[in-house]
Amino acid sequence: MPTKIEIDKKLLTELYSVKQLSAGKISQRLGYSQTCIYNNLKRWQIPIISNSQRYKGKPGRPHTKEARKKLALSKMGDKNPMKRLEVRLKVSKKNKGRKYSNDIRARMSKAQKGRTITWGDKLSAANKKWYTSVEGQEFIRQLKQRTGFKNPMYGKSEQIQKRHWSKIWDSNRKKNLISKFREARMKQKFSLKSTKIEIMVAEELVKRKIAFLKHYPVLNICQPDIVIPKYKVVVQCDGDWWHGNPNIYNQSNLAKIPQNNMRRDNLKDFQLHEEGWHVIRFWESDIKDNVAHCVDKVENFIKKKQGV
Repeated sequence: MPTKIEIDKKLLTELYSVKQLSAGKISQRLGYSQTCIYNNLKRWQIPIISNSQRYKGKPGRPHTKEARKKLALSKMGDKNPMKRLEVRLKVSKKNKGRKYSNDIRARMSKAQKGRTITWGDKLSAANKKWYTSVEGQEFIRQLKQRTGFKNPMYGKSEQIQKRHWSKIWDSNRKKNLISKFREARMKQKFSLKSTKIEIMVAEELVKRKIAFLKHYPVLNICQPDIVIPKYKVVVQCDGDWWHGNPNIYNQSNLAKIPQNNMRRDNLKDFQLHEEGWHVIRFWESDIKDNVAHCVDKVENFIKKKQGV
């Protein structure tokens, strides 16, 4: 709810934006609460500056000796946050990949000179103590029992492979199971992310008011990029490299990935045609050159279906 106290816009702009005083300092100077100051900033649509932006590049406020002593005492022993593992991991993750200037690196190196590291010795002593204890000896004994021929699974990998369903079932039973797997997979909803070319085609279809679905499972065969169920049309947006565009790449020298993709594409297209679906494929380069021309083919097919 907006405050009833109205502060002059020029005064507030000068104090907050020009002199860059914080809301707390302005409230002390004018005798109003910080909430009142922030409400007036919103009222006059003055952009609020975060403290990190306000003090960026400026030297920090120097602490007095008493303040430094209090801070040191508050961080001693277990109160020191850097003694907690979760804090150290958080700081390590934050600093990973961070680039330091030569000046900072020189200061860090100087600070480490002459320092004696004792945590490694403490850790080694703690590990040695645990492994020599009754609990540690029992752990080692159990571990030895599970190595080599004493391991309960030793030498049984071949037997397990022979008993696998793919080895002992007949072809009909295998086909039934695989079809069930495929059907269950098609019913699963994955948060598939549309590629740039798919988005371009989808936006053009929206402009022309053509209803469609994205990544919708068709007959438990595939999940095409764009599906128009009313007219049984499937639109696939193929990447030039991923699907081996013959206008760009030599078909006799394709990598394994595009070769496999092309083989799978041909099989799915054949299955969809057999079920009465019409498949339209567009190359990435064609979509980027002229997406409207590509969608014209979809629109023309729909008009033929409508008998227009």
